[in-house]
Amino acid sequence: PLVICDPKRYKLPYEPEMVIQCRTNVMTGGGSPVQVGEALKKLFIVSIVQEINEVAEFADIVFPEPNNWESLSFWPDEQIQSVGLGYTLYSLVQPVVEPPFKAPFKVHGAASIMLELADRAGFLPDVNKLLNVMLELKGPHRLDPSQKYDFEDISDRRIRSILGEGYSLDWFREHGFLKVERTVEQAYTRVFHKARV
Repeated sequence: PLVICDPKRYKLPYEPEMVIQCRTNVMTGGGSPVQVGEALKKLFIVSIVQEINEVAEFADIVFPEPNNWESLSFWPDEQIQSVGLGYTLYSLVQPVVEPPFKAPFKVHGAASIMLELADRAGFLPDVNKLLNVMLELKGPHRLDPSQKYDFEDISDRRIRSILGEGYSLDWFREHGFLKVERTVEQAYTRVFHKARV
């Protein structure tokens, strides 16, 4: 909030004009609520939330997002699991209930909303390039910067890049999860890391 209220003091080379807030609430963890409120008043805010919170109250646009019972997401736990021998679990969180909104309304997850905003704002090619790196998409599963993909297609490409052609989003929809024994190299990644020097 301090930087937004006084960007020159903090040598910020521009003045922030907008923020996209997703699944966070800076009002409860970003400093003094009074200072955060003053900062939020200066911004155009797009809020992607599962429930209306203090930041969403300041928002110019609010996109409702499905909660965990209503959404789909693929979780490889290799990025969050502790080191050591054992297993890596890959799981698919699947919707168990329908969102309460009926046609003509449809609730989209945060990733789908962000992809649509990037497309409409004209920087989807950059987002696709970034997703190729962040999600480690390989070979035929890499995103073409000039194409638009939906979240399910990107999830399927990520699964195939990580686990190979024997696994897909449809496979996980049927089986739910996959348990894979880790190799020594996977268990102790830093020892085998080939850094650029």
